[in-house]
Amino acid sequence: PGHTRITDEEEICRIVPVIERIKKEYDIPVSVDTYKSQVAKEALEAGADLVNDIWGLKADAKMAPLLAKYKVPCCIMHNRKNMEYKNFLEDITEDLKESIWLAKEAGIQEDKIIVEKRIKEMQDTKIDTIKEQEIPYEILEKIGTTYKFDKGDDEHRR
Repeated sequence: PGHTRITDEEEICRIVPVIERIKKEYDIPVSVDTYKSQVAKEALEAGADLVNDIWGLKADAKMAPLLAKYKVPCCIMHNRKNMEYKNFLEDITEDLKESIWLAKEAGIQEDKIIVEKRIKEMQDTKIDTIKEQEIPYEILEKIGTTYKFDKGDDEHRR
């Protein structure tokens, strides 16, 4: 929300030097958030260890095969252009099942697939009222929770 689209080239220019420097100076895993396969490729070449695809492998048909080729973990998020839901839980579940299917179909190993439950971005929606037992096991077993905040989000910098 609230982002400005940039070209692949600009995104690559912004993230590759940062990834290279982090990998040079620290022995830590690096994740890159992108839905663009060319950006993901350059990030992986620079040393990124994981790709977080905010469109669940649906925005760029080359993303899933690329991640399978590099044998890296992928974190898939639920996202859709049409945010109208007939049944919130069922619709999200079906969307995530489709993303998991795309990953497996491309050859991404099952243990490399992570589903992200976005806490901050979804905190005011029905997702926080869903009980764990309502989420199908095939989705639940892959959920990894992350917490993101924007540059101007001072509340979380204290």
